[in-house]
Amino acid sequence: MLNYTLKQLRYVEAAGRLGSITKAADELSISPSSITAAIGAVEGGLGYDLFIRTPARGILATPQGTEALKMIRGFIQQSRHFEAEMKSVAGGLSGAVRIACYATAAPAVLPPILRGMSDSLPDTTFSIFEGSIERVMGFLNNGEADLAFSYKTHIEPRHAFAPLFEAPPFAIVPRSDPLAHKSILSLAELAERTLGHYYVGTGS
Repeated sequence: MLNYTLKQLRYVEAAGRLGSITKAADELSISPSSITAAIGAVEGGLGYDLFIRTPARGILATPQGTEALKMIRGFIQQSRHFEAEMKSVAGGLSGAVRIACYATAAPAVLPPILRGMSDSLPDTTFSIFEGSIERVMGFLNNGEADLAFSYKTHIEPRHAFAPLFEAPPFAIVPRSDPLAHKSILSLAELAERTLGHYYVGTGS
């Protein structure tokens, strides 16, 4: 029989995500011994080691631990949704939402969205995870984030996608370049230029 609490699972998840018992303790504002005890309790119930302890490098998930952490994160996510639904019975929405966002786009995308969400859901707290596109989708797929802001090209069939805005490609060229006087450029025209002196990107 598996005998451990949701709190212990949260301690284990934090340790695995941060790769450090000390960092997990700091994040959760508890003692490192509480994290260690939770790991021991969960490992004892499962019958195998979740982590390899390396004094100089913190902790590293074992192959079994990596799979267990994925399931633990999924369970914690479900528990958060359950808690929010239970609280909503009394009226109003409350709970926690974890958002992953492409780091380059975050400064432009997140502030207005978070302001609107905070005004509409005053009793909800928001946690932000930033990183590369691959990292952002990893947060979502591993259950570390509830939703993610990403480009459609990185969405998998199992994801539900809702477009927020169109982000057409753009190019920045020197004023002295004849292309600077054109409102629309083709990629063929830009291909003739040295990339080091020109910038091509996607609007955000």
